[in-house]
Amino acid sequence: MLNANGYHGAYYIRYYNAYNTSTAMRIEYPIVYLSGTTFSGTYTNNAWYALQGGCGNSNGIASCTAVCKALSRTYVGISSSCTPVYSGSVTSYVTPDRCTYTAADTTATPWADYGAASTCVNPMVYCDCSL
Repeated sequence: MLNANGYHGAYYIRYYNAYNTSTAMRIEYPIVYLSGTTFSGTYTNNAWYALQGGCGNSNGIASCTAVCKALSRTYVGISSSCTPVYSGSVTSYVTPDRCTYTAADTTATPWADYGAASTCVNPMVYCDCSL
């Protein structure tokens, strides 16, 4: 688990695997602990959420950027893979069973509900942040 600075409501990041590549810190299948943020749709404060990666679309990029900023790093890249569901047991930490994304990495843009984490379509396979 990584401690975060609270940017966009993200205070902790869990992951299936995290390691440094030659150019970035790669976080595989990240989930975030959100607290005191804006949200549209189903939301529980102080809870873990899976992240929808959108096959690398603008919502996935914005969500990954928010994760990187919460770790006091900058966005480097995101997986463009379209994977059907989260890998491994990381979703066992997600309570409630929800998947989310943000359309912009600004704190004024709410996180949006994207359905159940256990069946999250196109989850964030990895998020790359600066070293």
